[in-house]
Amino acid sequence: MDSIYEFKLGNFDCAVVADGSRPDTITETFPTVPAADVSTAMRTIGYDSDEITVGFNLLMIDTGEKRILVDTGFGRGLLLANLAKLDISPDDIDIIIITHGDGDHIGGMSQFTNAQFVLWQGAWDLWTDDVARTPMLKQLTTLFTGMTEEMLEKRAEYGRFTLPNLQAENRLQLVQLEEEFLPGFQLVGAPGHRADHVAVQIQSDDSTLLHIVDSMRHPVQIANPTWVSYIDSYADQIVDTNKQLLNRAFETEAILFASHMLFPALGRVIKTDDDFRWEMY
Repeated sequence: MDSIYEFKLGNFDCAVVADGSRPDTITETFPTVPAADVSTAMRTIGYDSDEITVGFNLLMIDTGEKRILVDTGFGRGLLLANLAKLDISPDDIDIIIITHGDGDHIGGMSQFTNAQFVLWQGAWDLWTDDVARTPMLKQLTTLFTGMTEEMLEKRAEYGRFTLPNLQAENRLQLVQLEEEFLPGFQLVGAPGHRADHVAVQIQSDDSTLLHIVDSMRHPVQIANPTWVSYIDSYADQIVDTNKQLLNRAFETEAILFASHMLFPALGRVIKTDDDFRWEMY
């Protein structure tokens, strides 16, 4: 399976870098949708099987001045090995944008010892406050039946220690939604998957990319944005978010990128009379 996909975004050199994948089934991904409806929708967009591959994809952007990585993967070594194929070491990454505090997005934070980190101010407020953090952790125990106390404590440490330590080292930049914190870079509100979840919009020259992160997990959701996956925390929020992101992608003619679609997880949103559809990039 391919692990690196290089492409241009305006004047930026970009790469999708794989951090692994795993098999799943589409009907289990959307358990509240009747299986027959899921199968029909899948056939409509050209899939003839219930089996899917969940990607763990990360985005690297070289602006010519900075090398920027969106999230840090699991931290198990595969991401670093694939970055090495681009002749990039962890020390070469200048800035890391954190989209939310799930383990497959923050697991490798400690490996990038030279990087500055960018985080939404609202995520800081949620994770570093004991009162705000508690319901987020409790919600994870409802969502994931296999969540152990050790796993919960590791999540809590992200808010108690990891983020405050980065701030103490002057390595953490807190930004507002829609603020241009780097030339061409903005965080976009995208709650629902998690309370701290954001998308990332990147623009260079006349080209735009919208990184929707975990908001949608499969191209079938482009035409069915009301479908909620088993891994989403807040169903009502994610439906509104998905509709807003699709409209934004269409209106800006953006390339769409998603963390968990099949590698390289790049496409465009095409609008029909009744709904949206996905077109591979």
